[in-house]
Amino acid sequence: DHITKGLRPGELMLLLGFVGELKSTLALNYAYNTAMYYGWNVMYFSLEMKYEFVRRILYCIHSTHDKFKKHMGKHRYIDYGRLRDGELTPDEELLLQDVVADFKDGENNRYGKVIIERPNGDITVPEIKLKAEIEHKKAELGLIITDHAGLIENDKGRSVSNYGMSLNYVMKDLSQLALNFNDGE
Repeated sequence: DHITKGLRPGELMLLLGFVGELKSTLALNYAYNTAMYYGWNVMYFSLEMKYEFVRRILYCIHSTHDKFKKHMGKHRYIDYGRLRDGELTPDEELLLQDVVADFKDGENNRYGKVIIERPNGDITVPEIKLKAEIEHKKAELGLIITDHAGLIENDKGRSVSNYGMSLNYVMKDLSQLALNFNDGE
């Protein structure tokens, strides 16, 4: 935020990189910080990771919060690889329980929510917009993240001969979503 001055309403941010370059982790960090520190609700569309994976990453990020420093001696946070592989120590297990409880409690009282949507099968931008608008009516959204735009289906029956052209249409649709969500608000 210091460098980019944060996102502004109606903006579309595109994050590109090769496989394994932590794009999803950065996006989840952005979602987490938006909810934790700004109190905004975030809708996170995960098109390539299971719900449980996304939630685990959020718990690991939350474990780095200053409020949990007292918990750990050697490890000051929960390492995702150790959590994923079931290698947490008893102390880390206790920390994880506290992190999960605080995260869930905070969503109800102190923080914004990170709403994870994991569609079954293909999804288009209009379907993303509809799901986000439904959530927005329940609890106002401050940010929508789609992780992974390359897996969003081209809409409107546009016939294209290559992946790049199809992705271009998806990005155009996402740009329109950013500009027009909640009547342009």
